[in-house]
Amino acid sequence: MGRKKMTLGDMERFSFLTEFFGLESYGINLWKEFGDDVEEPLDALIKLLDEWEYENDTWIDDDGRLERWLVEFQKHAPTKEKREKLRKMIDSKYKKRGLPYPTEADFD
Repeated sequence: MGRKKMTLGDMERFSFLTEFFGLESYGINLWKEFGDDVEEPLDALIKLLDEWEYENDTWIDDDGRLERWLVEFQKHAPTKEKREKLRKMIDSKYKKRGLPYPTEADFD
């Protein structure tokens, strides 16, 4: 039985999470392992971004997507202890940036 293919959205989410937690080497290994899965949609995205109408756009997370990923990642940890450990790690990183810990209530 083969492994499940990664989507571009999966890779984007995992890339953000590995960068957030300072796991750059792990993120690089994910791209090495699953990069071929997302080559076609990634090429299409790059082509879209190269078009003239997008050349001055900047990416802003105004919909809270990244924070939602963090909350979901923490929420789906397999044990209460692991959820609490992740919450503390996320909280610590947010405090360093002078930001409050994100919660699901932030996305309503």
